[in-house]
Amino acid sequence: MKTAILALTVFVIGLWAQVSMASTISCHTPRMNKVFTMTEDKVVFEDEASVSRNIASVQKVRTKKEGMGFTKILNYEGNKYTIHIASSEKFDEVEDYLSIRSEKGHEITYPINCSLK
Repeated sequence: MKTAILALTVFVIGLWAQVSMASTISCHTPRMNKVFTMTEDKVVFEDEASVSRNIASVQKVRTKKEGMGFTKILNYEGNKYTIHIASSEKFDEVEDYLSIRSEKGHEITYPINCSLK
């Protein structure tokens, strides 16, 4: 009986993880200088001046799932971008961030505001 309950619990958690990442997440930095949307397999950066215009779509994205959240790592415009979401259930500007590292090793980290689209 306990095995069946455990198997059902694992199945439900796995299904929830697939459904939560299947949706589109829209994020931006506080001053809107970085605006992007994410799906499971790509990140789309948008024009800062006009949020309706996509300027680049990056499809070579590595995703590492961590508990209820995830971290996405990608290269864009010669820089390494790390997007960390602590929890897909509850977005938090304190825990969620975008880190950009240049080829020279300079790094800047922005808090990000995210929501399901």
